[in-house]
Amino acid sequence: MSKNRVIIGVTEKTIDLISRIKALGFSSILIDMHHMPEADIDGLTIYTLDNVSDDGDLVITESIDVNCPENAILKIKIEKKDDEKKVLEAAQKGFYGVLIEPEGWRIIPLENIIALLNKYKTRIFSIARSLDDMPMLLEVMEKGVNKIIIYPKNRNELDKLRQFLREIQFFEMSVAEILEVRSLPAGERVCVDTATMMELGEGMLVGAMSNFYFLVHSEVIGSEFSAPRPFRVNAGAVSNYILMADGKTKYLSEIKCGDEVLIVNKNGKGRIAVVGRAKIEKRPLCVVRAKCGTLTGAILLQEAETIRLLKADGTPVSVTELNAGDKVLIYAIKERKGRHFGMEVNEFIIEK
Repeated sequence: MSKNRVIIGVTEKTIDLISRIKALGFSSILIDMHHMPEADIDGLTIYTLDNVSDDGDLVITESIDVNCPENAILKIKIEKKDDEKKVLEAAQKGFYGVLIEPEGWRIIPLENIIALLNKYKTRIFSIARSLDDMPMLLEVMEKGVNKIIIYPKNRNELDKLRQFLREIQFFEMSVAEILEVRSLPAGERVCVDTATMMELGEGMLVGAMSNFYFLVHSEVIGSEFSAPRPFRVNAGAVSNYILMADGKTKYLSEIKCGDEVLIVNKNGKGRIAVVGRAKIEKRPLCVVRAKCGTLTGAILLQEAETIRLLKADGTPVSVTELNAGDKVLIYAIKERKGRHFGMEVNEFIIEK
């Protein structure tokens, strides 16, 4: 979720914000001062500048000659085209990330760098001068930068940032390979009807596992035998998880009128929709299994022509036409966590 792509910069003047940062669910801070603060920073990922005496989780440095580049982020000022070569050099040396500071132009250098690092694991960081910078940084090249650093001046600005991220959310979509599509006996499935009209390429993030969500397409298309229902997602079995607007999950069986769910498009851009009703009926089901890297996931869906996932290129494909080897869009949480009443918890868990 997008708040996990944001690093809150903390200075000596804003050290009192740390407790509020944690309360709002932000997970990362950049310590911009000479010493680690005495405030409670447990549970936060800590980024530090190289003049900080105590080691943080990751260090931001201006030197390309560091002992452990895999734990460092190289700060690079992009003033001319040749400066982009420094980015490539950092990636080839194995730096964890690069912090880009474009001078003048902001979008074009970032587009070039995103394309340049496409084949590398090096992450791209950028500083947002204000909330107005956020949409561009999150959407540039349909991917956005990996992490955004922003310095709120007070609690009011921090609260505005959290509200902004709640209203405009972005997810890093991945491509998964279908392992199996198999017919099952009938079971209860849920249609989630919203108070929002969806467009082609939009749907909801649903899955049988808490770290692997398929992008289930809305019924904006319809069929020869059924009219389009652009406000509806036939989201599958009552036991499926659905990702909610607040970052928690619910079982589809728990969805009710007035709940706030996420509508997500093929590029990972999310928006909030209010549920008008959830309709549960017994229908034939199928199981879809897929893998993405080392992760595997599954989902139970109604077996019908109008139930669609999205191909890797964003084209809707019916589950009745899916085959092993096909590629679909998913949202994967790389670090496996458990769920307790919909909230993430760090505990041992196996889902299969």
